[in-house]
Amino acid sequence: MEEITKLKEFLNGKLRNVWITTKRLSVYVRKGHHYINGKMNDTLDIANISVNKKYMGKGIGMKFVNEAHEIHQYSLTYIENVLNPSFDEKLRKGGWTIITGNIEPFCYFKSKI
Repeated sequence: MEEITKLKEFLNGKLRNVWITTKRLSVYVRKGHHYINGKMNDTLDIANISVNKKYMGKGIGMKFVNEAHEIHQYSLTYIENVLNPSFDEKLRKGGWTIITGNIEPFCYFKSKI
């Protein structure tokens, strides 16, 4: 997956944020910090994900999210402001935790531990 190769380059580099763009999707990611579950956590933030119409409905977005979660070195993956109801449902079914006290659009996280 070309997107994962680009994500690995970003994770090993000095940049704090980057747009990863391929023919299948565009993703804005950031090396972040969030106060979750009573402590400050280093996170990989997925702040925007947009799948090319030709590839919609094929699980490309969720595949990226799940693979990104597996390969990064931080304690949590944080997904910002989920606007797509289908993606929202997939995150919930996939074991992602909604940030409590949040209003819509919802944010999610998943721990690496």
